[in-house]
Amino acid sequence: MRMVRLNLTVWILMGFIFGILTGVVFGSLTSLLKPFGEAFIKIWQITILPSVAISLIVGIGSLKRNTAKALVLKAGLVLLLFGVIGVIGFFSFQAAFPLHAEASFYSAESLNEKTDINLIDEFIPSNPFLSLSDGIIPATVLFCLFLGFALMLDGGSGPIVSILKILLRALGRMTHIISLTFPVGVFVITAVMAGTLTVKGFLELQVFLVSLAAAALLLGLIVLPLLVTCFTPFSYRAILASSSRAMILAFSTGTEFISLPQISEGVEKLFSGQVREPDGPRAEDDRRREGAGASLKDATRSYSEILVPVAYIFPLLGGLVPFLFILFTVWLYNNPLGVVEQAELVAVGIPSFFGSSKLSVISLLNLMRLPADAFNLYISSGILRQCFVAPLSVISIFSFSTITIALATKRAKFRWRRAAGSVLLLILALGLVIAGLNAGFTHILSGTYHGEDLISRVELPLDPEGKRLDTVVNTTVYLCPADVLPLPPPGLKGSG
Repeated sequence: MRMVRLNLTVWILMGFIFGILTGVVFGSLTSLLKPFGEAFIKIWQITILPSVAISLIVGIGSLKRNTAKALVLKAGLVLLLFGVIGVIGFFSFQAAFPLHAEASFYSAESLNEKTDINLIDEFIPSNPFLSLSDGIIPATVLFCLFLGFALMLDGGSGPIVSILKILLRALGRMTHIISLTFPVGVFVITAVMAGTLTVKGFLELQVFLVSLAAAALLLGLIVLPLLVTCFTPFSYRAILASSSRAMILAFSTGTEFISLPQISEGVEKLFSGQVREPDGPRAEDDRRREGAGASLKDATRSYSEILVPVAYIFPLLGGLVPFLFILFTVWLYNNPLGVVEQAELVAVGIPSFFGSSKLSVISLLNLMRLPADAFNLYISSGILRQCFVAPLSVISIFSFSTITIALATKRAKFRWRRAAGSVLLLILALGLVIAGLNAGFTHILSGTYHGEDLISRVELPLDPEGKRLDTVVNTTVYLCPADVLPLPPPGLKGSG
């Protein structure tokens, strides 16, 4: 009997499922596997940054001047479109937050530290080799862009570009060999996550995580694929099939960085599949279509080598998730933002997202005058948050690259009817999701108050003798107003 041969995507998915089961069964014992999980992630990153750098240099160095100018213009317009979609999408989800009668307990540590984001160090490669060694992606990409444009303007740079292409193919073979370890690595990482994850903290944090999951699913599996179908001839099914491996890898590992080669491969696969589809019944056009197909394949590979790493450093939909957290924090502390303040949040937030998302959150909390302790909630939600942010980032990069390549290769055609139908479908879906979340959150959080948990953890100051006040003064904390004893009449004060 012949065994069924499974592809790599299925093996990765199986590793993820068995990892969850292992974590549930063995619990905290899976923490012993944590060093192996960290080792797998470092192994997967061996070829990523060199491939990104060389791909940019080769891709731009191989372009013609007119092609490069058109590509920059089209990519800029697509980036603007993605930014608008992301802002509208995430800001709409603040309507899912229920009415919050009581603000969360305020911390005395709020706003006691301000951290500025140094975009100059992030983007200007004063030492390109240091940027490469430290993994500073924006600065590395900027250096590669300048070097690629310099090679493009030099007519004698052909031999150098050819050598770099050979090196890039070697890195591609290395990446393919490393990708064979993905199922085992995903199994180890998922087992550690499922076995060591604890459910504690504020009940309200579930509002952020559930809202993020709903937003990621809506934007990643509905909005972006439908957007691609409106601009390209590809079907919804083909788009998800071509991006599924990269999304599963990102979901199971919590990072989109190691999925960049799979994204490029998926984009090329999508366009190659489209080339093989017959355009009509005339057999005499076969040779012409084969020649056009080969040309399109080369152009797709060249463009994807540029667009995928460039899109990684731009705050696409996955990079805009901190907006949702800031809006959640605003709701949590019952400190609503006006229209002007929300516009200020967008204007300041988007440039800050080019750097670290953690630094961006700290900066935006200070900007919106929100308690700095809320940053601890952002950190504590890191594992679950990244499970949704990473695949959303992957499908964002994939969709951006696909639409831009279709525009650059003149394969794009905007479909007005499909776009109109998609907009109506998305408005209906968004309304239903937000209404459902609001009703669910209201039901779950109704009648609950957890301030006593926060108050009980507050450490009271010491008296002059070094004793805690709660051990000196007898106090009674009532959780229900009906249990509070009535005060005696004023005339009886001090009697007995």
